[in-house]
Amino acid sequence: MDPIGVVDLPAGSFIIPAGDGNEAIGRLLTLALSLVVVAAVIFLIYAGYKYINSQGDQKNIQAAQSIVTNTLIGLAIAFVSYVIVQALLNSLGFGSALTDF
Repeated sequence: MDPIGVVDLPAGSFIIPAGDGNEAIGRLLTLALSLVVVAAVIFLIYAGYKYINSQGDQKNIQAAQSIVTNTLIGLAIAFVSYVIVQALLNSLGFGSALTDF
């Protein structure tokens, strides 16, 4: 007999067995991405409002265009990071923790 015992992990799990932490990780990351998307929509609406109310002032037009550009870059970074985290979790054996998005 083995005095320490044997720990049997389900196939495909690395640290946390399926169902324990995978769902929590998936929900947390999906919530974070959802908040980023909501913030991006708010910034785009603000940029549109600023552009409409610029009344031809080049400084305000450039500021609005800068807000749109930076918002789209931030949104792209958020989606790419989401994909990287999903790939990393899949490679560590957490399975499809992020499939609910």
